[in-house]
Amino acid sequence: MISKIKQIRTALSEGTAVPFRMWRFFLRRTKEFAAHHLSAYAAQMTFYLLLAVFPLLMLLCILTRLLPFSGETIQNALTMLLPDALDGLAVSVTEGYLNENISDMGIWLLLFLVWSCSRMILALMNAFNSIGGIAETRGQLHLRLIGCGYTLILCVMLAAMLGMAGLGSRLLAYAEVLSADLAFLSLLFGLIRNLISPLLLLLIFWCSYVFLPGRKQSFRSTFLGALFTALCWRGAASLCAAFLQHSMERYSYIYGSLSGPVLLLLWVYACMFCWLLGAELNRLWGSHHSRS
Repeated sequence: MISKIKQIRTALSEGTAVPFRMWRFFLRRTKEFAAHHLSAYAAQMTFYLLLAVFPLLMLLCILTRLLPFSGETIQNALTMLLPDALDGLAVSVTEGYLNENISDMGIWLLLFLVWSCSRMILALMNAFNSIGGIAETRGQLHLRLIGCGYTLILCVMLAAMLGMAGLGSRLLAYAEVLSADLAFLSLLFGLIRNLISPLLLLLIFWCSYVFLPGRKQSFRSTFLGALFTALCWRGAASLCAAFLQHSMERYSYIYGSLSGPVLLLLWVYACMFCWLLGAELNRLWGSHHSRS
């Protein structure tokens, strides 16, 4: 009888140990996230990114006269990227830029875009250093050059994506004139577009985790965080978009005509926070491997 009671106590202690360990692990990770100031860095990145969004849209509208994509391509890309509640805001802003003569502002837009985006990249580098416990040894000029270079690379990749989308539409129109197999071509271009966009997003996050911190990381140790962030931007951002869409009336009642920018602010903040969570995941993964 006594042995059975001991067995029951042992089973109960082992059964309660697992949830207790999980709760203790959760509390420890929460304290670490608070010590790394993820919310503050995500808010700083959101501020500078929103400063850069509108000059970027204006530059893309100028490039519609030089590259094989139109204003409709930009609007379609924005409606695919942004939540449904923000589609009207994106279309109205883009149409306003397309109808205005902003060609003379190109160089100033480029300078302001590079400055604001480089500030966002600088905040991202500071966040990565804080998460990894890395002491920054690079000079301010070096950091600004890295931020400007990464910004220009992002702009070129975005313009290339839009250019491929516009070129695909033109090829489909040309194939229609030649009475080619449109179903096969549509499937081919759709497959390329749906594969290239996630892979390009994964590459952007992967390179940021490798090259932006004060100490260069390996590609192998940062792949998990890059994959997590890319999936979060495709999945968690969609959940956030669904939440914002169902909360549109409530925000409209509170903020009135500013509900669109407020929803955009919340959505971008959620995406920036996911970017930093990927760095935390890389840190946890690296510490686990170092212990094992």
